[in-house]
Amino acid sequence: MVGGGDDGLEFTGRGEHVLEVPAQLPGNRVILEAWVRFLARGFQVYGVRENGRQVKEEYLGRSALGRGRAHILFPTGIYPRIRVDGGVRKPGRWNMRFLALDSLPELAAENTGEVSQFFSVGTPGIEVSVAFGSAGGCLALYSAEGKERQVLTRHSGRFEDVVTIPRAGLLAVEGDSLAWGAMTSWSLRMRKGV
Repeated sequence: MVGGGDDGLEFTGRGEHVLEVPAQLPGNRVILEAWVRFLARGFQVYGVRENGRQVKEEYLGRSALGRGRAHILFPTGIYPRIRVDGGVRKPGRWNMRFLALDSLPELAAENTGEVSQFFSVGTPGIEVSVAFGSAGGCLALYSAEGKERQVLTRHSGRFEDVVTIPRAGLLAVEGDSLAWGAMTSWSLRMRKGV
């Protein structure tokens, strides 16, 4: 099922499915938001492209588990289709929607989660306290177009750090090795105002 929500194109289904990527996505990159219902199993998202007879799938990320909505940075114009793989035992309902980068929420004073997330940062020089759970994670700053990526801090285990966001752009909380989807808990707290 496909529907248009206020914030973006929304897709929902059950089990494995292949979706055509909408042609009207804005810009070179968008956010693919992926989630399941509370207590449902998660799913994986693959980009699918063809070169003649050869079909190539590339892993893009994983949905959130529970109540969170995972953000996956999605390059437009590369993958004409997306494959959703929800597992074979009990395929649950999956949900996805495409969001324009300029619709992302502004970084709040306190932010917590257990999934990869993007935030808009309009003012440089903001200092934030960062804490990641047992599996670690990465805090990266992307350009407003989602292209250039600057790692601000990263570690493969539990850690805390304080970083200054050097410029305006898109702040990403992601897995340690550029992993999009479910993560161990993390928090971002602003230390000084703008």
